[in-house]
Formats: sequence, structure tokens, C-alpha cells
Amino acid sequence: MIPITRLVITRKTDESFTIGDKIEVTIGKVRGNQISVIIDAPANLPIKRDDMIKSVNKNNKCFMKDQAKGGLL
Repeated sequence: MIPITRLVITRKTDESFTIGDKIEVTIGKVRGNQISVIIDAPANLPIKRDDMIKSVNKNNKCFMKDQAKGGLL
């Protein structure tokens, strides 16, 4: 298993931090409980939202259950 590093930092609007040498994360606008985050990273590095991954996984599980029951494509 690969060791995981976690760093908790505080940033203000328009402040940023860097991950490794190639990823820069900047805090955009803050509106209530929503924060926009700007991520500058190499184009070949996939950036995925956790909620989208969970949604796709849920849909895949439902599809597989339907297929197991003889559902149509």
C-alpha cells in the first residue's frame, strides 16, 4: 500500500499551494459554504470529483444488477 500524506492548510481567496512540482491549487471565490478551487495540472493527469466517482460507481452497480437479472442493454 502506498503511504498517504495529508496536509491541512488555511488559504484565503486567490492564495495557492503547490503539490509536487507540477500541480498548483488556487482558492477562487468563496460564497457561503461553497468554494471554487482552481487546479493547474498537466493535461495527462486525471482530476476527478469525488461526487462524480461515487455517482458512476453507483450507476455501474445498478447496471450490473440489471444485467445479472437478464436486463436489456
